[in-house]
Amino acid sequence: MGILNAQVPQLAKRFAFISWSIWYKRNAARLDSPSLPYSKIHANAIERLREFQQAQDLPSYSMSPLLWSTAGLGVVIRDHEGKVIGALSERIALPPSVDDVEALACRRAISFARKIGLQARKYT
Repeated sequence: MGILNAQVPQLAKRFAFISWSIWYKRNAARLDSPSLPYSKIHANAIERLREFQQAQDLPSYSMSPLLWSTAGLGVVIRDHEGKVIGALSERIALPPSVDDVEALACRRAISFARKIGLQARKYT
């Protein structure tokens, strides 16, 4: 049965919102930034999901595809302590889909890491 096929309505969406909130809390704690206490994450995530669903019901305004001709790629490389050791951003011609942009960003991150001299380690 998987999370997408569960009988609980909106389970996958709730899982995504709660998972993101926990991930955000972890990163905020690592960076000593303010964040919600763990005890409030569930209620806050459910409220954010409700707001998101209400926004989906608002009338949408179509935008001409001609307005967008470029996309931006951003890469931040951190060491094992979370310190930034390299960063780049660049504008690219707009690919046909968001998935293509993400794939190009991954490829650019790998080539950037090689360019600044990083190498993959083998863990055994």
